[in-house]
Amino acid sequence: MPHRSPCHGPKVSFLQAVFKRPQILLLLRYANIGNMFCKATLIALALAYVASANPIVRGPKSISLAKRGGLTNADGTANIGKVINEITRQKNKHRQNLENIQKNHRHGHHSAGPSGHPSLTATATLSVSGPETPIATSTARPRGTASGRSRTAATSTESATSTESATSTESATSTESAIPSSSPSGASVGSVPLTDQDGDLLWTGQLTIGNPPQTFVVDFDTGSSDLWVPSVSCKDCGGQDAYDPSKSSQSQEQDGTFQIAYGDGSSTSGQPYSDTVTVGGVTVSGQFLAAVTEESSEFQTDPTDGIMGMGLPALSTLRSTPFFYTAVQQGVVQQSTFAFKLAQSGSELTIGGTNSESFTGDIETHPLSSTIGYWMIGGGSVTVNGEAVSSVSQFQTIIDSGSTLITAPTDAAGAFWQNVEGSSEFEQGLYTFPCDSVPEVAFSWGGQAWSISANDLNLGPPEEGSSDCIGAITGADLGLGDDVWLLGDTFMKNVYTVFNADQDNESVGFAQLA
Repeated sequence: MPHRSPCHGPKVSFLQAVFKRPQILLLLRYANIGNMFCKATLIALALAYVASANPIVRGPKSISLAKRGGLTNADGTANIGKVINEITRQKNKHRQNLENIQKNHRHGHHSAGPSGHPSLTATATLSVSGPETPIATSTARPRGTASGRSRTAATSTESATSTESATSTESATSTESAIPSSSPSGASVGSVPLTDQDGDLLWTGQLTIGNPPQTFVVDFDTGSSDLWVPSVSCKDCGGQDAYDPSKSSQSQEQDGTFQIAYGDGSSTSGQPYSDTVTVGGVTVSGQFLAAVTEESSEFQTDPTDGIMGMGLPALSTLRSTPFFYTAVQQGVVQQSTFAFKLAQSGSELTIGGTNSESFTGDIETHPLSSTIGYWMIGGGSVTVNGEAVSSVSQFQTIIDSGSTLITAPTDAAGAFWQNVEGSSEFEQGLYTFPCDSVPEVAFSWGGQAWSISANDLNLGPPEEGSSDCIGAITGADLGLGDDVWLLGDTFMKNVYTVFNADQDNESVGFAQLA
């Protein structure tokens, strides 16, 4: 592992400036771990804006989703190895994200993202501290960013400046739905299933790249922002579907290289391209993507081909506009929203609006609490059996479809579980509670309380015969701040979740599942 050196200039508490909260003091040490791209050419690449004078504007498209890779064994016990791997993967994933935020803010990639988007126009110094966390030895198939594996990306060795500027739109008060539940009259709604393959660890769906289209199965991840698939030139990609740029009339090779270093020491690399991409009938042109040409053996049996990042532009490793923001830019969606329904059956991702048949009542919306780059809202609180956990109130919350568990900072997780009768710390951020007394847990952001079902909170006993069960609320320091919680699919399975990418109204909303 190359030497990691601190940033030049004073270390600046970027998140403190963003949130305007003194208790969030994030001093991170920037990791110089190699060149992400050849020279600086790719940095200057702007996403090609290719649209006709009268683009086809489509109504919301629903993409069916599938899931795979549970954290519970066939005998009902918790798969401790998989659970710990999932926590470790989150640490590495968000280390990568913080490095991307630092690079994108430092270089001011206005042309790489939506014009004037706050997540790319603010500048700041971030440095990432601590070593990469190795993946535990296990039969678990890690899921998540860039091909569903835990990774940290190789980054440039340039030094950072120490200018900081960011705005906060934090609000602890919910606003009732400002998001229409359907597109204007006459708009069509398409559906592509998200497959439920094994135990709620991951939902996947299809997209196509190129003209004529090449089909891939990907994880739609709101916690990352790049599109990544294997290349036909990859000799070690196993049976995964692979992208062949020579077969697409719209494909254009871009300068630079794409490199990822995984937490377990393996790596993968590839070539950036731009091409036509279609998700649920919504087609954009000139979309940047990475076609991987070298990957480790762990990829070979993974049924997921890659990742479609649905996060904000500042998280992009490629420093390019994410797919959905491209769709909004090119005017091919009527609304700047997309929405997830994650369930045992009928799971879907709706592009360009919401599916009114998937939820009931109003959508309770919350503005993003920061323009740092995450789908993050403020003013969070949690209750146990109807009683507020006062010691962990008013926290920040990242809503991440690319994560499985609910992860709180270590101290906050401990404070939460102290309010659960009979609970105890198990190991490595895991906690147990009496299996015959699953607590009623609900989250709120100043409005309705959104409950988590007992089945989703309970991962099963650590071993057969145990009367205690592992909880899906875990403790880990992800480097995001001491009051930032990450809510993954364990939470999202219980609500209809709506993400609004309107630059003037970026928000996350929740509604009751139909």
